[in-house]
Amino acid sequence: MLEIHETLNSCSEWDNNALFEAMDDLLESARIDFDGQNHFRDWPEGRVLCAECIVADGADVVGLARIIWDSHVEDAVPQVAHVCVSPGYRNSFVIDSLETELIESYAMNPVGGERVRTLKGRDVDLAERARAHLSSMMGMADPRMI
Repeated sequence: MLEIHETLNSCSEWDNNALFEAMDDLLESARIDFDGQNHFRDWPEGRVLCAECIVADGADVVGLARIIWDSHVEDAVPQVAHVCVSPGYRNSFVIDSLETELIESYAMNPVGGERVRTLKGRDVDLAERARAHLSSMMGMADPRMI
């Protein structure tokens, strides 16, 4: 069964070295957003890793995505980047689920602003999600009617 895990919060089930090696392997071999350059190797000062998720099938890491923000670039919007999914798992459901979870994770602490650019280049406004999260943390969320 596939599971999505946020790596910046906790992935204690994995040996960190094995996790990082699996992530590097995906970045080298399974990039979806690859544009001919290894941007993940070139990490300029001022680039912030805002959120990161992996997709696991049991003990195997089969997907990865990040939200990065180039804080050193004026008006830069945090963006979904470094999206990798192993070929046997590469379908719209897995990719969309990974991106959705990643954006939800970032919305919990939108350090680069309340907008994020998706893999397809669409900007998503997170202001409402951020307010809802803040309200729920303070116990002020409206009850959900069923």
